[in-house]
Amino acid sequence: MNLKRIILSFTMAAAFALGALVPAAAADESTSTSNDQVTFGGNIVVPAGETHNGDLVAFGGNIEVDGTVTQDLVAFGGNVVVNGRVERDVAVVGGTLTLGPNSYVGRDVSFAGGSLNRMPGAFVGRNVVEGRGQFDPRVFRHWGSAFGRTGFSDLAFGLVTGLGILVLALIILLFFPTHLQTAASVVERRPVETFALGCGGTIAGIVLSVLLVITLVLPFVVLGVMTVAWLFGWAAIFLLIGQRLLHSMQRPQELVPALLIGGVLVVILANIPVLNILVLLIGGSVALGAALLSRFGTQGPGAPLLPVSSTTPSAASGPPAPSTPPAA
Repeated sequence: MNLKRIILSFTMAAAFALGALVPAAAADESTSTSNDQVTFGGNIVVPAGETHNGDLVAFGGNIEVDGTVTQDLVAFGGNVVVNGRVERDVAVVGGTLTLGPNSYVGRDVSFAGGSLNRMPGAFVGRNVVEGRGQFDPRVFRHWGSAFGRTGFSDLAFGLVTGLGILVLALIILLFFPTHLQTAASVVERRPVETFALGCGGTIAGIVLSVLLVITLVLPFVVLGVMTVAWLFGWAAIFLLIGQRLLHSMQRPQELVPALLIGGVLVVILANIPVLNILVLLIGGSVALGAALLSRFGTQGPGAPLLPVSSTTPSAASGPPAPSTPPAA
């Protein structure tokens, strides 16, 4: 069967599955707005009179709280406005935090790479910490919630998120199969360099985003490029894992089955407590490094880490040859 037909068929089936799961989750939350909520590039609003029983985490999005949040509130690359209550910590990286005159924060307020607008009357239970080398590292424990935790609803959220990433990986395979195979071979043959480059790229991207916020330039371009590279790298990892498993079982290493097998395995591992943090940190770094090292699948595993000039040294780089006197 044609590769595009297979991918389009699976994408449509996954879309119907997501459509069935998301309304069910929404119906469950309508009776009790509980559990952690994580958004990538979207905004979160807690209206007045509403209580959210869990954490709120936004990557590249804004959060506005007029009601009550019973746990922590964390934003990376977005602005936060609190006019209601947050029972625990508030942490903002690369954005502006505004505490209204009737706002209440039960514990600490931390911000880095942005600013704090604290109105008179705003209550903070503990400390207000500006991120100058003393940013509270506890906010990074929320990274693991991107794929879910231990409860049933958290597991459902993790499975839906993993399925969405798997669908995006299939779409990438649909349009760039050769590039994806090249990136997978780079991960297989140069894993240490891929991981190291991914770690460096993550740090550089975060620092650059913070600097862009300070200079009043939106950091969403950097975050968008990093997200695209991250998704491309994960697709390459899915493909590589699936191909290795099919090879060990002496099965044909077809692209779509390989990517599906590898993706499902990673999604399962990413929903196991404690192990999910290792999968996200190590796998995420390798994914970003794979996209960077392979230049989005345009450079094979034999390409140098840094571009090398194609000009060759001239044979006359040494002392000039003596001139020959003209014949008499």
